[in-house]
Amino acid sequence: MQRVTFTEPGRPPANAWFSPRRNFFTRQFYSLFFKSYANAENQFTPHTPAPHPEPGDIELLAWIESQNLMLRQLKELSQNLFNDNNPLDPEPLHLNRAVHALCHEGAKLQEHIRMQHFQRDLLSEAQDVPHQTSFSAATPDEIQQQTATLSMLFSKTRDLMRHVLAGQTNNGLLLRLFIEEEELVQTLWNQSTLELFGDMFPYQPEMGYVQAGKSYFMAHWLPESLNAYEKALAINSNLSEPRRQTYLIRAMIRDRDHANK
Repeated sequence: MQRVTFTEPGRPPANAWFSPRRNFFTRQFYSLFFKSYANAENQFTPHTPAPHPEPGDIELLAWIESQNLMLRQLKELSQNLFNDNNPLDPEPLHLNRAVHALCHEGAKLQEHIRMQHFQRDLLSEAQDVPHQTSFSAATPDEIQQQTATLSMLFSKTRDLMRHVLAGQTNNGLLLRLFIEEEELVQTLWNQSTLELFGDMFPYQPEMGYVQAGKSYFMAHWLPESLNAYEKALAINSNLSEPRRQTYLIRAMIRDRDHANK
């Protein structure tokens, strides 16, 4: 059960605004991580550190600055979504801590890269100070170590996000994201969307498409709803609700197209 925080007598719970929008913000969390992870893959393959930074290299700094903008948003979303300490289900809390660690490590990496550039500029003005040369030589090694740590934390967060999906079977918005971003699903978890739905809905992967079809239909995304229902029927042709819905949606699309002529 979700924890409810009360404010003053006669006032609604403090999370009354957030609770009905929880599915939306969960989708936002996963979507933002997809973008952040893809951004990380362009810089370095997870578990493989980025190239050893050169003293004049500013590409890594530009990358981590843009990455940290997303990581701070992830941290805020995670704090609201996965901060409950439930002994019976510790995975969400572990995910929240991993996201916080990811954000913290990103901030540290950004500061180390800035320090490297500061030292480079300082040394260009004071070439004859030997202790500054040795101080500067250690910084690229620290950056290399932190990129490896950041890579590891991305992979850890990715795995924890996979574990908490068992509680998201009613989140049609999130299921829609997995359909729309199938390539990223494959990249993150080495699974197709169908395989992912098979884990979320044991022995009934078609239900992932049915739930997504309902969500699309409620939002009046008719072609997308029809596509989701047809995928469900391709898996299990005995589903009565998707059969009815496909007939209805096709008729609605025909009527709409006719009215627009």
